[in-house]
Amino acid sequence: MRIFILFLLGLWGVSLHAQIPANTIGANPFGLKWQQINTDKVQVIFPEGNDIRAQRVANVAHYLWDHNNASIGDKMKKVTILLQNQTVVPNGFVTVGPFRSEFYLTPTPFNMATDWLDQLAIHEFRHVKQFGNSRRGLTSLARSIFGSWAWGGFTATALPRWFFEGDATVQETALTLSGRGRQPAFTMEQRALILDGIDYGYEKAAAGSLKDFVPNWYSLGYYMVGYGRTRFGEELWSGVVNDAVRYKGLFFPLSKSLKKRTGLGTREFYQAMRQDLESKWKSGAPGARALEESPIVNRFRKKTVVNYTNPRWLDDADLVVEKRGYDQLPMYYRLRPDGVEQKLTNSGVLLSAPESTLSQGNGRLVWAEYGFDLRRSNQTYSVIRTYDISTGSKRQLTSQSKYFSPAITERGDRIVAVEVTPNGTCSLVVIDPAGGEVIRQIPNPDVYFFQFPRWTSDGSAIVVIGQRNERQALYRIDPATGRMEAITPATPRQLNHPEVRGDNVYFAAGYTGVNQIYTVPLGGGAIRQITEDPIGAFQPAVSPNGRMLAYSAFRTNGFDILKEELDESTWRTVDVNAPEDRLPTYAEELARQEGGTIVPTVPDEKFPVRKFNKTSGLINVHSWLPQLDPPEVGASILSDNKFGTLSIDAGAYYNLNEEEWTFSSNLRYAELFPIITLGYSYQNRAARLINYRAESDSIVRFASYVEEWTENKLTAGVELPFNFSKGNAVHRLDLIARFDRFHVNPQGNVDNPDRGIDTLINVGPNNTPRFRDLYLEPLAETDLNAIDLRLRWRLFRRQAVQHLTPHWGIVTDTRYRATVGNDLFSGFNFVTRGDIYLPAFFPSHGFYLNAGYQKLDRLDNYRFSNFFIYPRGYGAIGADDIVRLSANYTLPLAYPDLAIGPLAFVKRIKLNGFIDYGQLNFENDIFSYGAELRFDVRFLRLLEVDFGVRYSYLRDAPYAPNGNQHQFDFLLISITE
Repeated sequence: MRIFILFLLGLWGVSLHAQIPANTIGANPFGLKWQQINTDKVQVIFPEGNDIRAQRVANVAHYLWDHNNASIGDKMKKVTILLQNQTVVPNGFVTVGPFRSEFYLTPTPFNMATDWLDQLAIHEFRHVKQFGNSRRGLTSLARSIFGSWAWGGFTATALPRWFFEGDATVQETALTLSGRGRQPAFTMEQRALILDGIDYGYEKAAAGSLKDFVPNWYSLGYYMVGYGRTRFGEELWSGVVNDAVRYKGLFFPLSKSLKKRTGLGTREFYQAMRQDLESKWKSGAPGARALEESPIVNRFRKKTVVNYTNPRWLDDADLVVEKRGYDQLPMYYRLRPDGVEQKLTNSGVLLSAPESTLSQGNGRLVWAEYGFDLRRSNQTYSVIRTYDISTGSKRQLTSQSKYFSPAITERGDRIVAVEVTPNGTCSLVVIDPAGGEVIRQIPNPDVYFFQFPRWTSDGSAIVVIGQRNERQALYRIDPATGRMEAITPATPRQLNHPEVRGDNVYFAAGYTGVNQIYTVPLGGGAIRQITEDPIGAFQPAVSPNGRMLAYSAFRTNGFDILKEELDESTWRTVDVNAPEDRLPTYAEELARQEGGTIVPTVPDEKFPVRKFNKTSGLINVHSWLPQLDPPEVGASILSDNKFGTLSIDAGAYYNLNEEEWTFSSNLRYAELFPIITLGYSYQNRAARLINYRAESDSIVRFASYVEEWTENKLTAGVELPFNFSKGNAVHRLDLIARFDRFHVNPQGNVDNPDRGIDTLINVGPNNTPRFRDLYLEPLAETDLNAIDLRLRWRLFRRQAVQHLTPHWGIVTDTRYRATVGNDLFSGFNFVTRGDIYLPAFFPSHGFYLNAGYQKLDRLDNYRFSNFFIYPRGYGAIGADDIVRLSANYTLPLAYPDLAIGPLAFVKRIKLNGFIDYGQLNFENDIFSYGAELRFDVRFLRLLEVDFGVRYSYLRDAPYAPNGNQHQFDFLLISITE
């Protein structure tokens, strides 16, 4: 038991769950004014002007505090919820360090019928309950002793990530009319695997793959949790969680508890779930057919997952499509009927397929992509970009905007887009495609959330999906008056991507268990189903002559573009209000267990609203981390305010061998544009120094020795982080300046023969004055001041999943440190490095060059820490000037997707060959050659680990460690969740 607890103490330090991101500070704009609702159950902090949304969140939290607890447990904990209204990224999370939740308020354009805020509150508050009910047994003990990070680490070690997200997805499904478990766009991924007869096994399903499509842990978790509840009862998982966080069964406690309660371990439970779904989905239910080969337009052979989406007709023959994959960033192609692909242009950061949109009018492509603020990570934008196919010119039409799903008229004279403002209002805006100015804002008095607007063929009206009161419908809007007319009945089913051709609207909808393409007259009337796709059809596009339909369809190797003739005789009329004939997904049984949708049931209590003081809770100690790394032991204390502006750490460490203490503390305050840093450290230092002294008129004493000293250092500095990222380019610049004041106390090893070399040099009679510039005082107890200036610049192209390095890019890091104001004791260090990334022979390969240079003076009687990266295999080499050049070629050897029991899942094996060159003092050359064999592994079902081994052959034996020209090193590159 003691060994196990020590193992856990080491593991939770790096195994923070996906729900626990790194604490980013200073993410919000400085000028926002904040308010709060603070009750005995929840604190909601929100920007001024968002009272209605804050009241709704508080009411949902209060309702869920008292209801729907049987399936998880009734151990509750008050939480702080921050409403973030400046970002356009639809998301939310709960973290424990410190314990809080953040809601990103801008909805996804591919929204369900339930209001985004309701769905988000239900989902995220389930995470709050999960963490609340994890405070039991060993996890509770760890939290009491070590604080929040131990709480999160022990919880994440006990409960796999698929349970966290699957259980929350189950709740959003059971407690609304349109949670993800009810949506064909969500269920199609697992269904495609089953209809294709693909069974990856539990280890791959839980770990994911860099080669094959594997549904994420939301999907896996929904079906695992849903199957358990429908097969073994509503309270199964509350019992499993209770056992797991207490660590009953020690290793893999969730699997042990499942085995005890169901007779099935995790792997067997997964297979039982798949068999259950297979029996449901292959028994004649809607869409439960074998996956047949259909003629597809894209003929390029897929070697990995590749998505072809967003088909747009250029004429009656050619299409423009969006193409992206595990080995390719998003790119727009001209796709001919024979499958020939012609590259047009690339996009920036898009929503994932099939959520993104593309519009074409008069030879101009229009889409929306993410834009970024210069400083604040929570300040993001959705900007409109255009591309002229005839001229090849691309431009950004808007900046610092929040426009979604833009669509251009067929004549190319106007663009319509959805605008979502920070205070939550949603409207349609008409934009001039020449200059990007807003021509008209269409009123929305009934407060609909609009999705996927499109112009009618003549540009006289707009067709859009309107969502309100857990219902969605198609509407026709007069852009001049804002008058809305319903085209289809309102339904909880998801509608998406309408397309207007002539007097008909074509659209995709999840009326049954499979997303299909439908059509309806522009003035309303009978809804007819066009496609009979076995998995899911999306994004319809009708040719200009009205004869051909193109659409994207999901497959297990990615979306394809399918094309078929429009033949009305094959269409069937559907009644969207008929009794449901839907694919079984556990949703109805889960809703029965939980009591169904709570959206109309949640009270509308008016809680008091008060100003929130951003300085309140500024010091918030939430964790302390032990360090057990003999001979050094110690601990650090962590403080982060929930508002995310101040982070403090302080630590004390004791070296058992040297019987010496080291202390350090750091403070980062990021409310203002510059990040202000303060620090203190007391540490033991050592460096090899050189000293010359005149012993007589002809004798010079030379000493090369290892000096040891203690150092008390106070630091103050500023950091200026700039984010110039745009399109596919990641572009960041960091300017850092620090001032250090430190007291040094050396041991005086210049006269210690055991600490180095001490010799006399005869320079000839009366010649010692000629060497006066070499005579420096040995380091003595004194106070020193120093400056530390640093510039980091990164400009590189984003990477696809299988890219090992960027296809192009430059990364530089330059740092200058020097003492100031002391003529007797001085030192300086200048170091710079740069990486250049270039295309390789294949997209997944990488070729990059490194260069580095360090300048110092070995005669300095104070030495700064050495951060130079020497040629691989060699240790630190004494030189005033050292240059390093390196060439690297890296490639994947295999994607084995190999499970080594529950211990490890090997995703990728990769090889890097290198040649390193170094030059010492512009005179002596050194070389090393070698290779690095690395592995990307999911370790213990918890951690993503990149590790490997390196072999280096050192050409120059005199500089090799211990003269050994063959060097082997273990590499641990990264550990993430």
